[in-house]
Amino acid sequence: MTIRFTLILTMFMCVSAYADDTIKETVGALLDRMYATMTTAEQDAIGHDDILGMLTPDEREAFATAYWQFDVDQPVIVSVLREERQGVVPFWLEERGFVKTDLIVANMMKWTYEVWQKEFPAGHVGLGINGFDNHGLHYLVGVGPASGTGEVEIANLMPAKYGPVTLEPGATCYHDWSELTLTDVPEEILGHTLLTTIRGRGREAHLVRAFRETPFPSRQKPDQIVLTWSEDPKTTQTVQWRTSPEVEDGYVRYREYGSGEDFLEVAASMKPMDDRVLRNDRIVSRFTATMRDLEPNTKYEYYVGSRN
Repeated sequence: MTIRFTLILTMFMCVSAYADDTIKETVGALLDRMYATMTTAEQDAIGHDDILGMLTPDEREAFATAYWQFDVDQPVIVSVLREERQGVVPFWLEERGFVKTDLIVANMMKWTYEVWQKEFPAGHVGLGINGFDNHGLHYLVGVGPASGTGEVEIANLMPAKYGPVTLEPGATCYHDWSELTLTDVPEEILGHTLLTTIRGRGREAHLVRAFRETPFPSRQKPDQIVLTWSEDPKTTQTVQWRTSPEVEDGYVRYREYGSGEDFLEVAASMKPMDDRVLRNDRIVSRFTATMRDLEPNTKYEYYVGSRN
């Protein structure tokens, strides 16, 4: 299958997301069982308690401890700041000994976080998922010395992508909403270390009301063809497209528009993409190829396709 286009160089940005392998694999195993044993109506109706009843002991442990991890050099008080509007409290909080306090943290939107706390000895700390729903605000984590004084050293933070800051008014909560800051922090946890995150990370274990179907599933014919840049925008152009998973190879052919010259060909790399809760188009092939040695301010024609 091939599709032909012409191009004039333009720019847009691509964003990638992070997901921890342990949680990803645990969710994947659970979804495999759900697809194998449940009707679509049962999948759509599944609730938090239903999911907990399906978990093996190892899966329950992973969802409770493998989602957010770090090591501390001394005994600490760990505070989980849970946005109060979230309908269901994450199952692992009480189960793992966290106690709800009277402390309240607020942000500039006047949304409030209740504070759950637990003391941990020096060593490893493992925290659980945001929940099986898709609540808009992910919980935050505060870490302070159990003795009340001194500075805690945090090591081996996972995920390490989002660095810690000081828990205080003005602190940024979410890296995908940098304008949202804290306004009210109780004295008891003021100055503790705040582990920041992104709001979207809460979707990593989203299973309640999560299943979808698309009216535009992938086909062998390429679609969703988009242009971007991965190298010098003056002389290169990257093209990406989608096909169904039966297609395993791809290429782009290109030449100066209207030149009549032979097409140059570049092989594309392929990465299978798994949208685990998209029932009718779960796995697709995503192709990427880069055209090089282009002349600036020049119009080109190109087409993408495959040999199978």
